[in-house]
Amino acid sequence: MHRFPIITTLLVVINALVYGLMAFNGAWDPSPDQVINWGGSLADLTLRGEWWRVFTSMFVHIGPIHFLMNMYALIYLGRQLEPFLGRGRFLTGYLSSGVLSALVSLAFHLHSNLVSAGASGAIFGLFGIFIALLTTKLIPDEVRDTILKRILIVVVYNVIYGFSSTGIDNAAHIGGLLFGVMIGYSFYPSIRHHVERKTVSLCTHVVIYGMTAFAALTFFSFYKDSDAIRFGKVQEAVIATYEAIDRLTDEYSKNGSMSEQVAFLNHTVAGHWKKIASLGEQAKTLALHGHKAKLRDYLAEHAHLCSTRFQLVLKAINENTDRYDVEIAALDDDIEFLNKGFNPSE
Repeated sequence: MHRFPIITTLLVVINALVYGLMAFNGAWDPSPDQVINWGGSLADLTLRGEWWRVFTSMFVHIGPIHFLMNMYALIYLGRQLEPFLGRGRFLTGYLSSGVLSALVSLAFHLHSNLVSAGASGAIFGLFGIFIALLTTKLIPDEVRDTILKRILIVVVYNVIYGFSSTGIDNAAHIGGLLFGVMIGYSFYPSIRHHVERKTVSLCTHVVIYGMTAFAALTFFSFYKDSDAIRFGKVQEAVIATYEAIDRLTDEYSKNGSMSEQVAFLNHTVAGHWKKIASLGEQAKTLALHGHKAKLRDYLAEHAHLCSTRFQLVLKAINENTDRYDVEIAALDDDIEFLNKGFNPSE
């Protein structure tokens, strides 16, 4: 019951090494982009092939306070839970809770730009395991109620604080807690019968890891064709097309005669602007919410205004006239107003 908590120690060391490397490379108080670069989870990336982020995000922290608070909680829980559960069950509970809480976070933040990172989902999973076991007869009556009350106070406080504060991934906390409770009850038979290396204990680990893998596969299969993912693909296509237009514009400016330049605009550049307009219309059909809905509306309107402006400029060149100058200037004002009114971080 008083064995050295080696898994807890290893987990703390791994988290400390990752955060130490982040700090050494200038990410002491990391920006969202730095968190992503180190393995944090962003729905647009994780759901479009970078599935490993549901695991790596457990070991990435967003600043020293975030890191220290999580490590304090991990040490506190690990010192009590690991000797009681055994190393195998403790590691299984920690990793499975972490991955499952990350999946809950992804589902909840599918339409936002929240970057999720930290060990708190896994730690809330440990709280859930502890709560589950404290509702059984495995722990003596004289200490069970006291410990349970203390843990419930900590959990409830943190959940309420998460709801009242911005930037806290409460979905991961609650998801980790609930899955932790389920994992805790699944451990009950093998702990009750003092099974450490026998079939029941092995089956428990296999079932939990299997259910975690099954949940992950089902989740990614379900969301891979969602409108949020389609919108990410539209965004990529729009950016790539704008970049192609910039390259073509440079090439256009280097072409020889005026007639060659006009032909180049009509036959090459115009096709890309039609694609931009088409992508904007495609974006309008996607059912999105929150941040992604605002981004969709901006992208669609920007594509419409810019492609319309190009068509007018092309008409003016083809007709050799300045009759469209007023309309072009008005579109320039609309584009400028649209850009000023859009905040990509909201």
